Amino acid sequence: MRNQFLFGVAVAALVAPVAGYAQETTASVAGQVVSDSGQPVSNAKVTVLHTPSGTRIAATTDSQGNFSLRGLRVGGPYTITATASGYAAQAVDGLALTIGETLSVPLQLGQKEIVVTGTRSKSRDLITSSQSTFKSDDISVIVSARRDVRDIVRRDLLASFVPTGSSNAAGVSIAGGQPRTQRFSIDGVQLQDSFGLNYGGLPSTRGIVSIEAIDQLTVKAAPFDVSEGNFQGGAVNVVLKSGTNHLHFSAFGDWGGPSLTGKLTSAIPDLIGNSYAASVTKIQNFKNYGGSVAGPIIPNKLFFALSYEKLSEGTPQLFGVIGTAPNNVINLNNADTPIAAGAYLAGSGAYSTTSTAGNNAYTIAGVNTISSIYNTVYAPIDGNFPIGTIPVSIVEKDEKYSGKIDWNITSGQRLTATYIHHVNTLPQYVSSSATGIAFQSYDYQLTEHTDAESVQLNSRWTNNLSTELRASYKYYRRGQDSYNGTNFAAFQVCTDPTDYSGFTSCSTNSPSLFFGPDAPRQANKFNSHTLTLQGTANYAAGAHNVKLDVDHYNSKLYN
Repeated sequence: MRNQFLFGVAVAALVAPVAGYAQETTASVAGQVVSDSGQPVSNAKVTVLHTPSGTRIAATTDSQGNFSLRGLRVGGPYTITATASGYAAQAVDGLALTIGETLSVPLQLGQKEIVVTGTRSKSRDLITSSQSTFKSDDISVIVSARRDVRDIVRRDLLASFVPTGSSNAAGVSIAGGQPRTQRFSIDGVQLQDSFGLNYGGLPSTRGIVSIEAIDQLTVKAAPFDVSEGNFQGGAVNVVLKSGTNHLHFSAFGDWGGPSLTGKLTSAIPDLIGNSYAASVTKIQNFKNYGGSVAGPIIPNKLFFALSYEKLSEGTPQLFGVIGTAPNNVINLNNADTPIAAGAYLAGSGAYSTTSTAGNNAYTIAGVNTISSIYNTVYAPIDGNFPIGTIPVSIVEKDEKYSGKIDWNITSGQRLTATYIHHVNTLPQYVSSSATGIAFQSYDYQLTEHTDAESVQLNSRWTNNLSTELRASYKYYRRGQDSYNGTNFAAFQVCTDPTDYSGFTSCSTNSPSLFFGPDAPRQANKFNSHTLTLQGTANYAAGAHNVKLDVDHYNSKLYN
């Protein structure tokens, strides 16, 4: 178990010595209200309206005309309106907010009402790092064959893709950082790899959340905000879509396999017009579908957003017996193969013309023969453990869904709750080679299960003071689960008629068959529980902002 308590304070752009575990999920607006002569307007009312949801929050300017509003939804469009006694109102429409950044909006009041629509020429974001932001419209046009969030991250100018097998651990590197040491958070929940077991920095080989559910994604290289911590290189902050006053649906799907691409390779015609298939194709069946729905529960008050995605895709076996369709075959058939006495078996150095096997013909025991012998002779006394068959392909399964609730409690109090679920099962073939192959009971499935929840309360107490409280929890389980269980031993069956190498191993290069759960799977478990409590207070002091950040991090690992 690991407990950490972190405390940080920043004034304006001054960074505290210790960075917390917090991550940004909201946006802010700040600025100054002046008259048409350029003088600050005090006690002016500034109202910020999130048009799609009707979420409204207001502030009053100080003696220098400054205002600051924090804890706002990301995205937009927003309308900002300023009113003051003796002046006509001014409104700015069509503004969009970015995760973790403050939009600076100068407002000028005059004697005539002014409405500015669809422009940000007089506004600017206050950036606290080198970063890229991808909004839902940007994400919708990004091509991703795997529908993986990392295909979005890699488009940042300081991000680079590291191929599988690299010494730097495959995935996306930000500013030259190691993918496993970077931070990845969704709605405030840290979802990076808990134990450094995966490539790409995520707790799964697949994306942890459907890209259909993402509202904004920000990639930051070495941010210097006091709230940003627990990483090296870069940080990725994701905010999921929220519901609005309009009901919204989306759906997608793609599928394929031999039925669409062809079960056989191109036919080869002979001289008399007959044609023969060159070989069986190795195309795997796949199916990927999902969708989302979002809308109001109580208009202007309570909203929901849901997303779902499911994938099934064949994972081929690289080796197989003669007559199947893997990329490589070992010298075994499904049935017995008679071999002449003293003959040389191609691919094996165990049998030569000088073999001492004798003058009588012998056979290599085929897969079906070995399976039959076990099932009839040994299974009844071994509890009928199912050893399975030789798989040509096993299906990978991936399922993910998320839900989000937004509640406008009052004009200054907003509560957000998020739930994320993801399970991926990836087939793992064990001891398959040119001289050995396994029944499915010897293989296992790599199971990666993640559940995450977060609850966040954004509050505005005065014109100067606002707070953000968040509690988040993540459960992660990584299993190496043998397909037919672990209540059995691992066996290696030698297919040569005579053991030339002793009583504990087969002859060199002699084909072997394996069944039963392999030794490393007998007791291989990992899970983790992570609880994070975070609190942030912001105090606006004129043109400056004082920020206090407190974090508590508790992690329990079992391996």
